Amino acid sequence: MFDLDNTLLDGDSDVSWAEFLIAKGHIDAGRFHSRNLEFADDYHNCTLDLDAYTAFVTGPMQQLWPLPLAELQVEYQQQLRAMMLPAAIDLIRRHRERGDYTMIMTATCNFIAGGVCDAFAVDSWMATMLELDQSGITGRIMGTPCFQAGKKTLLQQWLAERSQFVFLRTWFYSDSYNDLPLLQAVARPVAVDPDPALRAHAEQYNWPVISLRSDKLTRIPYVSTSTHASLV
Repeated sequence: MFDLDNTLLDGDSDVSWAEFLIAKGHIDAGRFHSRNLEFADDYHNCTLDLDAYTAFVTGPMQQLWPLPLAELQVEYQQQLRAMMLPAAIDLIRRHRERGDYTMIMTATCNFIAGGVCDAFAVDSWMATMLELDQSGITGRIMGTPCFQAGKKTLLQQWLAERSQFVFLRTWFYSDSYNDLPLLQAVARPVAVDPDPALRAHAEQYNWPVISLRSDKLTRIPYVSTSTHASLV
């Protein structure tokens, strides 16, 4: 499994989405920009109220629903593709070539993250799902958010419906201390360009710490040429 923002991407797709809408003139920069950065700080401090943030970030999306939003999503995906780290693409490719099942798990909502998750060519992905009704986006989360302990919960639910998979040799790559519940649950946690809190935890418990900010990753942690590790 792979986190998305600041792990596979060189940046945060949520923050970039808001900046994109500001640049397009769909958001008042003075009002929105500072609040967006406050939410970003809350995320990095592991104090983010995801319900409040979802209501905030979907406000402009509700106003643009449906056709203008769809057109903007297509354009924004090109911007996100430019944020895809080459070493991240290579890492996913190498896991797939080994026969490993690959999955992205991101707290970012499906409307923002779905396209770039597909672009990484993983087997599947999970995101925080936005609720829809007859009028469009409600501003609320549908089901369990793919955030903090919710990532572990969603993965457990996913595995329970697929008896061919076991939770014995799973990797999880992430940059964020928010992902500690799942990192602690997997057999092979990997800290990727980690935030200070995750770096300290990884060093304390001797987890691998790697960077995907280089052109190419030279090795996959825990993996030797004679060892196959996958969910199966």
